[in-house]
Formats: sequence, C-alpha cells, structure tokens
Amino acid sequence: GVDLDAEGQLFASAADVIYELDKLTGTATAVYTATADVLDLVVDDNGDMYVETVDGVITLVANDGTVSTFATVDGQGKLAISPDRFLVRMIPHGGSWDTTYEEWAI
Repeated sequence: GVDLDAEGQLFASAADVIYELDKLTGTATAVYTATADVLDLVVDDNGDMYVETVDGVITLVANDGTVSTFATVDGQGKLAISPDRFLVRMIPHGGSWDTTYEEWAI
C-alpha cells in the first residue's frame, strides 16, 4: 500500500514492513513491522494509520504509537477514508466489476 498523510509524508509498504519515505532524499525509514504481509494501508487526517494484513485490519495511532486490532476481515480488500470519516474496505470479486464493501466509523 501507499498513502500520504495530511502533512504530505509518504508511506509505503513492502512485504510486512511500512516505511516513511523522504521525498527529498529518497531515504526510506521503517516505521512498523507487521505480523504478516501488508496488503494495503491508509492514513487519516489525524495521522492514524489503518493497515490491512491477512490477519485483519490494525490501527497505528500517530500520537502515541499504540497498535491495536481494528477489525477481523476475510479476503483481500482495498482501504480508503471517506469524507464523512468512515474507513471503507472495498472487496473485489474475481475479474469482474462485482465489488462489495464494508465500512466502520473512525
């Protein structure tokens, strides 16, 4: 997954590691190692990060570094934050346009 926080900081994942990328120097700094491969991530306007792995969705709280389980999910989805502050998880089904979603207030 790849996302920008509200301050324009770039975050990206590779395997089970999430990196903060310095856009000026290109330096990648590991900020979190998950228990499984990161499938997607999204950062809300408070800087809290929501990370989907095969184990579920976890929250990384920006102000204190707390990590907690946010939701248990099945399959692989794509995360987004809606304008009305819901975490939305879209789940594609096969190669068609058939997609379902689930959402949680954050």
